[in-house]
Amino acid sequence: MNISETISALEDKGVTVALEVGEHQFCDVMSNCPLAIQLRKMIGEANVPLTDLLDAYGRASEEANGGRRMPEVDFSAVPTITGKAQIIIGDKRVEVDISDYVKASVGNRLNAEMRRIDRDKESMVSLGRGLYSSSQNAIQEARKHTVIPQFTANFEDWTKYDCYVTQNNGRYAFIFKTEYHPEYLIQNGLRYKLAPSDEVGLRQLVYLVFDVSLDGKVYSAGLYDGSWQKFKHYHGSGTDCWGTIKWELPKPYGLKEVANLKRIAMGSLATINLSSLMNHTPNGWPHDNELKARARVLGQEGVVDSPAVVRIPEQERSIVPGWGARLTDAQTTAANPVFTREELEQIENARNPERQTAPWGRR
Repeated sequence: MNISETISALEDKGVTVALEVGEHQFCDVMSNCPLAIQLRKMIGEANVPLTDLLDAYGRASEEANGGRRMPEVDFSAVPTITGKAQIIIGDKRVEVDISDYVKASVGNRLNAEMRRIDRDKESMVSLGRGLYSSSQNAIQEARKHTVIPQFTANFEDWTKYDCYVTQNNGRYAFIFKTEYHPEYLIQNGLRYKLAPSDEVGLRQLVYLVFDVSLDGKVYSAGLYDGSWQKFKHYHGSGTDCWGTIKWELPKPYGLKEVANLKRIAMGSLATINLSSLMNHTPNGWPHDNELKARARVLGQEGVVDSPAVVRIPEQERSIVPGWGARLTDAQTTAANPVFTREELEQIENARNPERQTAPWGRR
């Protein structure tokens, strides 16, 4: 029963239905059509039994058919289709059975129809994939042109943090002008202080770029040189290794919070971890072994008053090779004599007679 027929049956039972069906009049009453769903709810509220509704529908059908009930189809009377036939030749009738031929013909036609359906299915699948791909491309294109609110900060902060901001793929790109300036080496828990000549030689102007979403999610952080090429360093090549930094911003966040991430990031690069290098000689810089040979041992990480040996400062060395020069084993030994704490105290006191001797490691 469609919606129109159902309403007629309800009116025959004395139930008035105030429902504008319009083009939905031929929708099945049991379908997911919104009007069909609404009509079923009205039937339930009217407490009209289904049997009464069908009986009313039958009477309405009789009236529409001039008082005659619609004839019922007797499917048992439909003859079975076979391939048997009679051929009249002259005055004789010849019985022939072409059932196999009919079956084969029907089978061939059925197979051809099935193949056509498969082709249509493949065409629809291909069309669906094409539409999906087009929609994804449209979404990506729309994202490129997504307009996000302008990031604002006061003039003092812009100059204080030396930062620029622009939009990139619907996110903020924070650009900080900063300096790559490593000061220490570390290996197997032992910390070294870079030689002053190496500190100066490795110092370089760079740009740190953060890719941050509107809600504060940090998608990436990278270093670039003045030509906007990827900056290569001991812990960076195609990408940068930032150690165990957690890129987190509070909600809401401002320029101060992003600048704090920059401070943490550049602080992590102040120490060159010799156990996890990406480059041993980036940008033509000295090999990490050379840096270590010229560095001064500070002590074991996390140990107060470490008894580790300490190398004499560079200005006391008898051999100070040029920055970047390779050292032989003999030069390394001469340039980095090893002293105990007591011997180092004597050297410092001799250099500065007014120096007050203090416990090792304290100022």
